[in-house]
Amino acid sequence: MHNYNYLTKDTKFISFVKSMNHHTFASLTLHEAGAYNKCTKLFFLKNIIMILIFGGTTEGKKAITIAEQLKVQYIYSTLTKTNHTVGRHGETIQGGLEAGDISYLCKQKGVRLIINAAHPFATQLHQNILEASRHTSIEVVRIEREYPQEASHKCVHYCDSYDDMIAQVSALNPSIILALTGVKTITRLKPLWEKHHSIFRILDTDYSRELAMESGLPMEQIISEMPVDSQAHEETTFARLQPSVILTKESGTSGFLHNKINAAIACNIPIYVVRRPKTPAEFKQAFSGEDLKQYIEAAHATNKQQNPLRHGYTTGTCATLAAKASVLHQLSKQTVSEVQVGLPNGEQITFPVHYKHDYTYAVVKDAGDDPDVTHGLEIHASVELTTTSGIRFKGGIGVGTFTLPGLDFPPGEPAINKVPRQMIVEQLEDLFGAYDWDGGATITISVPEGERVARSTFNPRLGIEGGISIIGTTGIVKPYSADAYVASIKKGIDVAEQMKLQHIVINSGGKSEKLLQSLFPDLSALSFVQYGNFIGDTLAILEQSTVSKVTMGIMIGKAVKLASGLLDTHSHKNTLNHQFLYELALDNGYSNDVARQIRSIKMAKEIPGIIPFQQGEPYYKALLECCHNTCLRILQTTQLEIILLPPSFSRDGNTSSFSHDGKRSKKISAAVISLKIDKPI
Repeated sequence: MHNYNYLTKDTKFISFVKSMNHHTFASLTLHEAGAYNKCTKLFFLKNIIMILIFGGTTEGKKAITIAEQLKVQYIYSTLTKTNHTVGRHGETIQGGLEAGDISYLCKQKGVRLIINAAHPFATQLHQNILEASRHTSIEVVRIEREYPQEASHKCVHYCDSYDDMIAQVSALNPSIILALTGVKTITRLKPLWEKHHSIFRILDTDYSRELAMESGLPMEQIISEMPVDSQAHEETTFARLQPSVILTKESGTSGFLHNKINAAIACNIPIYVVRRPKTPAEFKQAFSGEDLKQYIEAAHATNKQQNPLRHGYTTGTCATLAAKASVLHQLSKQTVSEVQVGLPNGEQITFPVHYKHDYTYAVVKDAGDDPDVTHGLEIHASVELTTTSGIRFKGGIGVGTFTLPGLDFPPGEPAINKVPRQMIVEQLEDLFGAYDWDGGATITISVPEGERVARSTFNPRLGIEGGISIIGTTGIVKPYSADAYVASIKKGIDVAEQMKLQHIVINSGGKSEKLLQSLFPDLSALSFVQYGNFIGDTLAILEQSTVSKVTMGIMIGKAVKLASGLLDTHSHKNTLNHQFLYELALDNGYSNDVARQIRSIKMAKEIPGIIPFQQGEPYYKALLECCHNTCLRILQTTQLEIILLPPSFSRDGNTSSFSHDGKRSKKISAAVISLKIDKPI
């Protein structure tokens, strides 16, 4: 994380922007031994787009969180220093930016999306962002706050502008005005405080106090404090100051507007609220975190079309290059700097190799634009030529060992898969023929950092211990290909099959797997397989196996997609089918009002806030029936059990559901509210 202070709008600013170096970001841990990172569901994004976030607000903090989850690079811009923590993928700018500054920053840093999470009353900033967007043709997404409905009460009055507020309040001839409109409105409301005793509450920061002093308002009429989300606190403040009128602005729920209005009503004090400025029509609007994710995904997809991703090469290809270099050195009696090998698809590639010592060569793994955990690792090969024929393989440091049946080779063999072995054998046999070598060879493949890196892979689950696998079927790594993930699923099921396991529990990932393990404590760890978003592929593999029973644990977000007939539940490909969910509610006896609420949701986890997530609830039973019917398109002979997992749960097995307004309800036992359908086929 870097922190920068904004200097000025001239050459200093330009120099500052040029000095902002991109991070060397840690790659997503995606696949090794054909396995993607167990912890991330959003594996399709890579740090190839830059986002500019205007924050300093609660919404700005949310934007940071989402950017970090998606692992995209971003610049976080605020007017003053905040306590917002920018993560490993972010940089910060402090200070005001005019339209030209924003345009220049976007051009120099390759910004592809602007996220406007600034305060709704930062009108000049909004205008600057709009002008920069028009100049650069960069899309702007405005994160909208939640605003309470305008109160209909005798104490509450709404104003269309500050001038309107001044006119309405002046007509009251108030004795004491309490202004909660912020430090920047002191000058704007000068016509009021020049004639009427006024108290302004401002943020407890040096910046706010400096602005207050510059305004000319006596400092004894200033109250400095940080925001408190408490109606009781506001009531206490109003009772202490005894204002005859209160001024505030429509700052939304995150600005605690509801507390101010409700406290004023409770104290029977008139409160005047200036309405928020309208969002420019050119700004896209995000009303939820899911909305924002989809806009970022769309920017990523557009950038991907404009800048095609570069493919890389597998660990198997790298091992082949290094092994060929070792033999070529020994047979030609010359040090080798580059080697050409043929890939399984017939393509010939030439790659640099590095001589280490004693005929040991290294190739630096290049995964292209795929965030492969093995990218940048050195793959070593040392070949001992033997007088006896045949080519044998050994695993050196950092290369795993097969410990379970069901993998490419029996337990005890080094984790060098079939295709890499075939590639190496073909290349060496060609060399032997070219140099009239009648003997054989013993090949030792090593990866110095392999044991460390293997901890981030699925290798331990697959019974591969001590390091990574030397893998690859085509020799090429395709950026963000699903093939590796599906291959890891198959490996896991193959191992379970060889271990004679008849009951497999499939799930989407880490947290759901922990809950399912608590529900099935007697099952082996090998009985649990993660499907990620590839439910259809997983079921197809299971249908071809000898496994007799499958339990699927599924969260509601994936369940609503599976129920509507989608076997790939990734949000990048498939979104909510609101009409399906609406009709499901009506078909199961729920009212039109409930069905309409279901149709209006942004995320599936809002459903339990409308229909209680509990045993026997018809909606969830019907949802599981639909999920089951979708699965029957693939499963013909395997017994299927589906468990609908709670909307949200912690590692201790407790859970909390979400209400329709996004607030959490009280914790309840996960096991109690799990819903099952169990039908033999």
